[in-house]
Amino acid sequence: MTGTTLSRTVEPASAEPASGERWFRADLDGLRAVAVVLVVAYHAGLPHLGGGFVGVDVFFVISGYLITRNLLREVDASRRVDLVGFWGRRIRRLVPALAVMLVVVLGLALVVQGPLHWESSAAQARAAALYVSNYYFASQPTGYFGADLSSNLFLHTWSLGVEEQFYVLWPLLFLATGLLARGRARAGRRVLLVALSAILALSFASSVALTRNDSSLAFFGLWSRAWEFAVAGLLALVGVPALLRRSWLQLAMVAAGLSMIVAAALMLSSGYHYPGVRALLPVLGTLLVVAGGERLRGEASNPLSGLLSIAPAQWLGRLSYSWYLWHWPLILLAVELLDRDSTKVRVAGAVVSLGVAYAAHRLVENPIRFGRPFVASRRLTYGGAAALTVVVLLASVGVAAAGRRTIADDPVLRVLKTAQSSRAQDAPCAAHGTSSDGLRYCIDGDVNADRTVVLFGDSHAGQWRLAFSDAAKAKGMRLVTIYRPACPSIPLLVFSPFNTAEECTEFQRQGAAAVADIHPDLVVISNTSNYLAGVIVPPGTPTENAKGRLWANAYTQLVEQLRGQGIAVAGVVDNPGSPDRDPIACIEDAHDLDACSLRPGVALVGGELRTGEAAAVAELDVPVLDVNGELCNDLRCRFVVDDVAVLNDKSHLTIAYTRRHVGDIERLFDDALARPSN
Repeated sequence: MTGTTLSRTVEPASAEPASGERWFRADLDGLRAVAVVLVVAYHAGLPHLGGGFVGVDVFFVISGYLITRNLLREVDASRRVDLVGFWGRRIRRLVPALAVMLVVVLGLALVVQGPLHWESSAAQARAAALYVSNYYFASQPTGYFGADLSSNLFLHTWSLGVEEQFYVLWPLLFLATGLLARGRARAGRRVLLVALSAILALSFASSVALTRNDSSLAFFGLWSRAWEFAVAGLLALVGVPALLRRSWLQLAMVAAGLSMIVAAALMLSSGYHYPGVRALLPVLGTLLVVAGGERLRGEASNPLSGLLSIAPAQWLGRLSYSWYLWHWPLILLAVELLDRDSTKVRVAGAVVSLGVAYAAHRLVENPIRFGRPFVASRRLTYGGAAALTVVVLLASVGVAAAGRRTIADDPVLRVLKTAQSSRAQDAPCAAHGTSSDGLRYCIDGDVNADRTVVLFGDSHAGQWRLAFSDAAKAKGMRLVTIYRPACPSIPLLVFSPFNTAEECTEFQRQGAAAVADIHPDLVVISNTSNYLAGVIVPPGTPTENAKGRLWANAYTQLVEQLRGQGIAVAGVVDNPGSPDRDPIACIEDAHDLDACSLRPGVALVGGELRTGEAAAVAELDVPVLDVNGELCNDLRCRFVVDDVAVLNDKSHLTIAYTRRHVGDIERLFDDALARPSN
C-alpha cells in the first residue's frame, strides 16, 4: 500500500481526538446546508440572491479543510496515507449517486428536450461521468453566466469535476511532501506548509489574472480554484491559536464569517467578473466560520455554531450533495416541460428535486457508501465504479446517436442544427493583437494588408466578424474586430446583466484608444439596441425620449471623434430579435420554418434607442448596412430566409445569414471610403 512518512510532532492549538476516535464537526454539516441553499436559490431565480453561486466556494473551503485534516490524522495514526483506501471512500461517496442522476436525466431529456439538444446533453454527461466537465464547459462559448443555458442540463457538474480532481491530487501532495522530507516528521510539516502556501499564492494570482482576461478557466479551472482548497488546508495544518479560542471571539468570528457569505450572495451577481479578488469575500467568510467553530474536547459550542449544528441543518447538510446533483437538471426540465421560465416554475423544480434527492440519498448514496460489502471490498468499490461509468458512457453514446439520426431525417431540424452551431463570435481569429493598455482584439481578413477596417462594438459587432472578414479579404484589407459582449462602443454610461457600468466605460475608453493607435482607414460601429433598461440617465435630464437622445449624442460623439482623426466611419443597423423566446426552440416545437415570426414592434427592440441612432446617422450622413428591410415588413419580422435560419439565439445572427451579405458589406466599404472622413 502506498504511504508517506509525514507526521506531526507538535500538537496544534486544537487538541485532536485520540487515534481511532471519530472526529466530527456538526456545524460544518450546517454550513453545507447554507451553501446548497444559496446555490439552489440562485438557480431558482429567487430575487436579491444574484451571488448565490458563491455557495460553491463554501463547499470548496469545507472540502479543503476536512480532507486536509483527515489526511493529517491518518498520517499521525499510521505514518502514511492509504491512497487506495482514500480514493475508494471518495468513489463510494460520489460515483454511484452521480451515475444514477446522469442516466435518469438523460432519459428525461429524450422525453422533455427536443432532438437538437440530445447530442449536447450526451457530451456533457460523458464529461461529467469522467469528472472533467469543468474543462468541457471551459471550452464552450457559453460560460457559467451565459444568457442562454437552457440546454446545459449538467452545467452544475463543473464543481464536481474540480472537487474530484482535488481528491485525486491532494493525497499525492502529502506523499510528495513526505518523500521530500525523507521521513523527518518535523520537516514534513514544514514542507507541507511551504507547499500549501505556494499553491495559495500562485493559484490566487492565476485566478486574478485569468478573471481579468475574461478566461473561462478562471471560473472552471482546478488551478484557478486551488487556492480555495489550499487556504483551508493551511487552517487545518496550523490550527486555531489558543488566543482566538475565547468564546466571545469565536462567536464574533462565526458571525462575521456568515455575514460575509451572505453579503457575497446579496452583493455579487453575474455582472461581476468572478472569481478573482471577489472570491475572497465568501472564502474568508467560510474560513472564519470554520475557525470559529473549532473547540477543545468538552468545550461548549458558541451559539451560532450551535445553531448550525441543529438537527434540521445537519439533515440538509448531509443531503447537500444529492440535492446539488438533482436540483439544476430538474429545474431546467421543469421550465422546458411547462414552456415557462418563471421563478415559480424554477422553485417548483427545486422543491421536487429535494424530494428526489432524499430518495436517491436513502436508496443509492448511503447503501453503497456505508454498505458492508462495498466497504470491505476495494475490488468491488473500484470495479463497481468502473461499471457504472461505462453504463453512463454507453447511455450517452446512444442518446447522441438518436439525436443525430433524428436530425438527419428531418429537413426542418437540419436547418435549425446549422443555426444552433453557427456563431461567428466563437470562430477562431486568424491572429490576435493587443493595444498599448492591454485590450486584446481579433485580426482577420487580409492580415498583411496595408489598409485596415475596424469593426467596433458589442456582441452584435462580433456576430458580423466572419462576413466582414470575407469582405475585407476580397477588398485587400485587414479586419480588426474590437468588441465586448453587453457593452456598447459608443461613450454612454450603461449597465447590463453581464457588465457593470464601470467595466463598460473602461471598454469604451480602451477601445477608442486602440482605434487611435491602429489608425485604420475605416471604423464600422455595430451595437445592439437592447440597452434601453441599462442606459443611465443623469439627474435633471428631461425625461421625454431621454435615453434616445443620450444614445444619439453618444453615437455622434464617437463619429465626430473618429472623423476628427481622419478615419472614415460606417455603421450597422441593429437586427431584429426574439426577446421572449429563442426562435430555434420555437420553430422546433412548431416544426415549421415559417412559424414564430414577430410583429416589428416586438422584434425591433429598444425602439427609443433605434430612433435616436437613426437620427444621428441621418444628421451625420453615415453609410450603414441595414438588413431589416429583408427581414421585416409592416406586419412581421421573419427568422428564416430561403431555408437559412437568421438567429442562433434570441438576438444574434447566424454565420450563414451574415455571409449572405458579404457583397453588401463590400459596397459599404466602398461607400464609406469614398466620402470625406472629416
